[in-house]
Amino acid sequence: MSDDYKIIRASGHDADLIAIMVSELVREIHGSDDSHVGHDILLSAHELMNEHSGFHAFLAFDIEHRPVGILSVIEGVSLRVSGRFGIITDFYVAPSERSRGLGEQMLYRVAEMGREFEWSRLELVFPKGGKQSIGEIFFTRNGFKDGGRNFYLDL
Repeated sequence: MSDDYKIIRASGHDADLIAIMVSELVREIHGSDDSHVGHDILLSAHELMNEHSGFHAFLAFDIEHRPVGILSVIEGVSLRVSGRFGIITDFYVAPSERSRGLGEQMLYRVAEMGREFEWSRLELVFPKGGKQSIGEIFFTRNGFKDGGRNFYLDL
């Protein structure tokens, strides 16, 4: 693990920062800067981080303590996977920090937490195009398997 980043498990006190980072993700995906969406994200972050909702978030900071990444996960339950598992819901690394190992470190941290919670696997869903996306390449390289509608990593 690199010393270039500090990855923390977020608490309710981090809800504003979580909202900022998820807003960056939404801005990148949709190419818009809709303040209404940002406000909704802020309200949701406060609600989810201040209740026992099964929502967990990890924040990453660079050596200058600037926020550079977020990974959030919720707990799911399914007979299909023999019990409890984690579903990655938001995953963002600042463009300046991509291809530097931060994404891998964040996945490692959430997998570590999943093992503590005795989850059977981590899953995520993202749109598939005709050609393999950067996301598909990243997750496959990090041990995820293509499950058709989703990608999963057995823990």
